[in-house]
Amino acid sequence: MAERYVAFLDLLGFKGQVASKTQEESEEMIVEFADTVHEVWERYNKGRKQELIKAMLASDSVIVYTLEQAPEELDLLLQFSLTLMREIFEEDSNLLRGAIAKGGFMEVRNPGTRNFKETLMVGQAYISAYTLEGQYKTSTLQMHRDVANDIATWFGQKKYPVDLVDPEAGVYSLRWGDTDYIADPGRLAQFIRMATASAWRPHYYNTLYSFLRRERDASKRFQLFVTMMLMLAEGDPDANWDRQDLFIRNAFNEKVDMNFQRMFLEYLRNCATDRRPR
Repeated sequence: MAERYVAFLDLLGFKGQVASKTQEESEEMIVEFADTVHEVWERYNKGRKQELIKAMLASDSVIVYTLEQAPEELDLLLQFSLTLMREIFEEDSNLLRGAIAKGGFMEVRNPGTRNFKETLMVGQAYISAYTLEGQYKTSTLQMHRDVANDIATWFGQKKYPVDLVDPEAGVYSLRWGDTDYIADPGRLAQFIRMATASAWRPHYYNTLYSFLRRERDASKRFQLFVTMMLMLAEGDPDANWDRQDLFIRNAFNEKVDMNFQRMFLEYLRNCATDRRPR
């Protein structure tokens, strides 16, 4: 069985979205998702003479894998995965979460019969990626130390800023955006609309923290929270105070990253004392 890198990505909150939509709306959502996946896939494979990665789409999940454990193939796998996460957010107003693992993996696609199709997948890498993907409530790319070490060795932190997020489990995370990315007014407004529609579930705060984690400029973090509070108020804090309250209250859910909570508390303290970071 070949040793490969395998990425497993799927839509956050897919079951809940389907439960709240009509069958027609659900079909439209999944078709849009598939179209975006195909578009990004074609973009990354156009003009390539050598096949480096393969992928398959199953409902709301995307499985991508390399043919070998080599730098060029891992690089393409990371580029495709991170770009897809951005595109699903920007084009489909959804969030993907994912994980990458390395190890044995085999896929067999049999022709099947007239009304029976068969795709077989087996290997520790697939099981590890699938299991890890569901353990953390955040739209990031998770991995264990072995993959993180390969990324650091071959590409460095500048290209792929991998962060240790769970020291006990040895789990690392790779974000698909930063402070400047989410501070774009259009993107931030879209993120807030999606989070508000979900009643600010924990994964929105944790995803936001992944964007802010490496931000050293306290004034940029402060300004982002200011802008978010203004957007939540929609120009009328007296009428829309409940939207702001929901955002503040749910930020302290036990499933929200404690580091985000500390960051947000710093903002609230600065507001309370009329201090603005410089």
